[in-house]
Amino acid sequence: MHSLNSTVLDELKSLLGDSLAIATSLPREDIIPLLQTPKNPDHGELSYAVFEFAKKNSLPPPIAAERIRDLLALPSGFLGCETVGPFLNFRVDKPKFVTAFLATPIVSPKKTGEKIIVEYSSPNIAKPFHVGHLRATLLGSALDKIYRYCGYDVISINHLGDWGTQFGFVWAGCQIWGKPSNPTVSELVELY
Repeated sequence: MHSLNSTVLDELKSLLGDSLAIATSLPREDIIPLLQTPKNPDHGELSYAVFEFAKKNSLPPPIAAERIRDLLALPSGFLGCETVGPFLNFRVDKPKFVTAFLATPIVSPKKTGEKIIVEYSSPNIAKPFHVGHLRATLLGSALDKIYRYCGYDVISINHLGDWGTQFGFVWAGCQIWGKPSNPTVSELVELY
């Protein structure tokens, strides 16, 4: 989908598949694989080709598309449906759908016992910590908590390796240019 991830796309297809199954009297499991993301984003977020319905009802595909559109009750989270030849194109009310989707629990606890390693930001400790490190640390922490909630055996790592080389450069800088009178991180970064 143009700006929604595959989990959200699967949920949208499921909701739309239920509504289309009612409107077309076709099996839901035959409809869902036919729901596709249009190549042209101007055509909406999902598209449905009506050829199977048209054949079953002996209708020209564009007429079949209009008939389905008239019978269809759009599920919550969809703004509208328009016909383009043999296709029904659907527009999603993204803010409304995403808000509802996020209110629904996405993960459920399962006791798997599988080991998962979550590596945090692993910043270079010879340099100042910045917002990029904080972002990666927060993401690592969130993943750690989600996996633990799901029952995984989580091993968390915030690797502070490779600091020997950096401190070696700082030590060499002190030997060459002298130790700073105020050895703050900023001063030591200058030596580095």
